[in-house]
This record gives sequence, structure tokens and C-alpha cells, in this order.
Amino acid sequence: MASDRVAVCLVGHGMPPKDFPRGRLLEMMQLENRPSRTPDEEARFKYLQQKVASWPRTPDNDPYWRSMTEMAADVRARGGYVDVAIAFNEFCAPTVPEALDALAGNGAASIVVVPAMVNRGGVHAEQDIRQSVDAAKSRYLGIRITYAWPFDHNDLVDLFCRQIDRFR
Repeated sequence: MASDRVAVCLVGHGMPPKDFPRGRLLEMMQLENRPSRTPDEEARFKYLQQKVASWPRTPDNDPYWRSMTEMAADVRARGGYVDVAIAFNEFCAPTVPEALDALAGNGAASIVVVPAMVNRGGVHAEQDIRQSVDAAKSRYLGIRITYAWPFDHNDLVDLFCRQIDRFR
């Protein structure tokens, strides 16, 4: 039944595609790091952000995007979720608000947001993504939106120990 649908939004950091013009990327990063920007510089920065985010992605030019896409497909298959979206904090579309808007528009009764950034202390997981989730909660009062973070410390230790055991 559509009203029982649980949607999932996997959030990754995002990377610039390998074939995005390096001069434009450097210009964007220089503008981003300026303590203050003129209105023209701000407009240029926003333009470059949009260009890099909307650049066509392929498995070759963005392995991180490919990895997130594969992860979403596997979560969909293994978890039995109908709607699994990916979102990115920067450099790649869709943004977290865009992905949450799309999932809400697809009729989800609840949305679980899971970041790929698993450890505490990072500004993206602790602030940026949480702010996007909180804003979506305000927009979609009839949908339960849950931010599945932070990860349990012991679960992460178990994951890391299993990974270490694979390679020792």
C-alpha cells in the first residue's frame, strides 16, 4: 500500500567528475575559499557549482557516483525498498533537498536518510545533512523523515574489525 512506503536516501559527499574542466574547478574552489565575495563573484561561484553538479556522470568519469549508484541498487534489492535515492553534499546532483523532494513526491509515508559518512566529528554529517533533513521535515509535515545518524560506535568497530580480518 502506498501509504506504508518507506523510502531511503543515501547521502554521499560527492566528487568532481574527472573530465570537468580543471580551470573551472580551480576557479570555483578559489571562490569558495574567499572570506567574502562580491555579488558578481557569488554569482560566478553559484554558476560554477551548478555546472560541476550537473556535469554528466559516467562510471569512468566519477567512480564515487558509480559506487553510490551501486550501493543504492543493492540497498533497494537487499532491503526490499521500492524507492532508494542517492544525494550528494557537494560537487554532484542531486542535492539532499532535491532527493528528499523527489522521494516525498513519490508518495513515501516515511523517508530514512543515511549518510555514507559514518564517523562523528564531520561537519557534513553533523550539520549540513541534518539541516537539510530538518528543513524537509518542515516542508513535509505528513511524512516521517528520519536521519539515521550517528552510527552506533560498536557497530562501526565490528565493521572495521571485519574489514581488517579480510586483509590480514
